[in-house]
Order: sequence, then structure tokens, then C-alpha cells
Amino acid sequence: MKILGKAAIVAATASMAVGALTLPANASSVSAATAGKTGCFTYNYKYAPWYAPSNSVTVHYTNTCKTTKRLHIRVSHSKDACLTVKGKTTSKKRFSNALYIPRVQEIKQVTRC
Repeated sequence: MKILGKAAIVAATASMAVGALTLPANASSVSAATAGKTGCFTYNYKYAPWYAPSNSVTVHYTNTCKTTKRLHIRVSHSKDACLTVKGKTTSKKRFSNALYIPRVQEIKQVTRC
């Protein structure tokens, strides 16, 4: 009886340890996406999950106007981007860093870069 009790405790502890190491079924929902609008642009971005092998963030943007506009994206731990985007165009820009996760600080439409 004593041996059976110890075996049950070991089995329960092992199953809890395995459960703690498994990822949620929808692991992408762990980090929420951020969306917004500035001038003629709509944008969204989502940080790479904590378990991803790279430190990066990708900003997806759309120019909703008919004319060419400029978009300035300011990011910590990475070089800023000033993009010239043709009208009615959708694209993306990836920011990465070897040591730190880049954080989006500001996205705004500008008249010149």
C-alpha cells in the first residue's frame, strides 16, 4: 500500500511538470496585436512570441488614399524607417535585433522623410 501511494505521488508530480512545459493550443494568442490609423494609413503589428528564435516585430500597413504618402515608423533597438508608399498599397516592414526585442514607439504619416 505504501509503495502504491508513493508511485501515485510521483506520477502526479510528473504529469504536473509536463503540463507546465506544454504551450497553449493557440500559442499565437499569447501576444496581442496592436492596430491603429494615422492619416491615410492603417497599420497593425504583433511582437514575436517569447518562445520564437528571433527578436523581431513586423509592421503591416496599408495606404488607403489614392496618392503616394510617407509613413515614419519609430522603433526602439532598431533603425527607424521612413517609407514612401504608393496609393492603395499594402505592405510590411520587419524590424529585428540580435539582443533585444524591438518595440514600436510611434507610427505616423509625414510630409517628408
